[in-house]
Amino acid sequence: MVRSARALCWLSLAACGGGPPPELLGVSLEEPSGPLTKGDSVSAVVTAQNADGERVRVTAWLTPELSAQPRALEERELILATAGPNDSASWSLRLTEEAFAYEGDNQLHYTATLGDTVVESQPVTFTVRPRVVALSLRYRSPDGLQDLAGGEVIPVGAEVSLTLDTADLAGRRPVQLLAEVDGQVMETWSLTPEEDQVVSTRTIPASWLGAGSSSRITFRAETPGSVVESPEILVSTHGIFDCGFRAADGSELGPGARVGPGNNVFLRARVWGRAGQAANFELWEQDSSEDDFVTRFDANEQSGVLQVAWSTQWIDDGLLDTEDEYYFNVDFAGARCRSGLLVVPQ
Repeated sequence: MVRSARALCWLSLAACGGGPPPELLGVSLEEPSGPLTKGDSVSAVVTAQNADGERVRVTAWLTPELSAQPRALEERELILATAGPNDSASWSLRLTEEAFAYEGDNQLHYTATLGDTVVESQPVTFTVRPRVVALSLRYRSPDGLQDLAGGEVIPVGAEVSLTLDTADLAGRRPVQLLAEVDGQVMETWSLTPEEDQVVSTRTIPASWLGAGSSSRITFRAETPGSVVESPEILVSTHGIFDCGFRAADGSELGPGARVGPGNNVFLRARVWGRAGQAANFELWEQDSSEDDFVTRFDANEQSGVLQVAWSTQWIDDGLLDTEDEYYFNVDFAGARCRSGLLVVPQ
């Protein structure tokens, strides 16, 4: 080991005027703000006296399951420097897979070595518990993948993606997945995650609905250490994807779009199931006190679309308002949708 001038003086006190020898005071760990996980960093600070420029060897140790012998995770040589009343050096260790290789309770501690002196930090205890942390759903709608937060109605036959976020589980053990329909388990399957996040895809078959037209479905992920459920969704033989106003050229008129009176627009809904099914639209004018019914239209499903035409109008309410706001409700065999507002100025 290469020693500083101060260390050489320590070896020959007479030659250097009898200066005090380096003294290693301790090594401390920064207390983590929460449970340790892969990718976290744990910082160690070594303090000493009369050791400016000295090299100190710091080792991070892992004690698996508390009772086993400590094993070295990583070692660094640090150079002490004067900071305040003492000399110090610090090191931040990023925890990798190796630190989480053992299930159960583990301890992490540091040692610092200067010459023949070894000091040891207090340990930090953390638990490695393979588990599923979260289970989220998405499904492939006509507009692409859509997140399912719970309560949505999707078509039978839809492709649903289950995303599992796991902790300390990758490559260790399988996860059992269950599909539960109206409280009854309809399918089980298993997978072994190779990463912390894994996706499993299922297509909802018509047989899950039985004799009814809709059912409540949840998915569940189970390991010996965890049970996590997805949001509950509804699967139906028929329903409405979305509804809204369209211009005469077929372009979408988003909520709040403005169209002058006397222009043709379409009231449109995208639906699934029940080919040829009759449906009805009710057009309303939104009012500050009570909404006013305007008219009703009937339509039949054609290639997944319900659509009727209407010529916009401005209704003189005898008030100071200079524009009207319209919306419609559509009913398709019990499935309902309310459009955004269409503004018709005077």
